[in-house]
Amino acid sequence: MREAIKAYEDALKRTLIYRFAESFCRCRDTFWMESFNHQLLTYLPKRIHFHTDTFKMRMYLAVMVLCM
Repeated sequence: MREAIKAYEDALKRTLIYRFAESFCRCRDTFWMESFNHQLLTYLPKRIHFHTDTFKMRMYLAVMVLCM
């Protein structure tokens, strides 16, 4: 259990939001979030309802594309 928690903490600490929190807190640098939101809307349009499995698949796909 401790190994899983440690792995989760390490992954979290590598994210841009964690490393540059001051930019996100003061809204100095929001283009990362805007880009992510745009990417999500590309794969998850608001006007279409998706079942849970399809929603998760499209969400993961949007995250993978953004990270490339």
